[in-house]
Amino acid sequence: MDIVVQPKSPETLAALPILRGNKRPTRTAVPPLDSLTGPKHRLVMDVASGVMPETIDNFVKLCTMEQDGYKGSKIFRFEKDVGLCGGDVLTNTGKTGLPAPHEPSPELRGDGPLAGKVNPLKRTIVQDPLVMWHLPGTITMLESRVHDIDSRFIFCTVRTMHMDGIHRAFGQLHPESLKLCQEWQQTIRTQHAGVPSSYDLVIVDCGL
Repeated sequence: MDIVVQPKSPETLAALPILRGNKRPTRTAVPPLDSLTGPKHRLVMDVASGVMPETIDNFVKLCTMEQDGYKGSKIFRFEKDVGLCGGDVLTNTGKTGLPAPHEPSPELRGDGPLAGKVNPLKRTIVQDPLVMWHLPGTITMLESRVHDIDSRFIFCTVRTMHMDGIHRAFGQLHPESLKLCQEWQQTIRTQHAGVPSSYDLVIVDCGL
């Protein structure tokens, strides 16, 4: 997964709302990929495809989709004592994610951003066991309700025991990639809600 760390322009910074407490914006824009000039960094990871086949299938589809997948989305939040949060392909805020197709959200109906589009995710991941702990470097898909994951993911930068048995840990960052995520979390300034305030971390490419 290739991520560009793009400084926000003065115009973008001036237009940012002031977020108080844990409030998040309703939607955030992503700069056009061909306009990015910041340094590009590659995160390398291993996934447990033999143990978590349905979860991995969802993640790989989102990585390889040319539209409405991870490419062009942002790392939207640095969660204190957890890690880097990404994968909200609908709004880039963390409030929602592309859900399993058997329970379409309002985002997939009416005038939502994915209205009328085919959702590629698996219907259920009930057969994937909750066997992996959330250690530094663990990659996990968020389970919005029992056996129902969406597109949001977290790169854990610390041990997060409270996530064990709840969210679907399925992979591990390589040590150098984990170190890079930890450096971003420690050095990039955020607003109160953990939203990076001076940089956009944009996923410009991802795949196998």
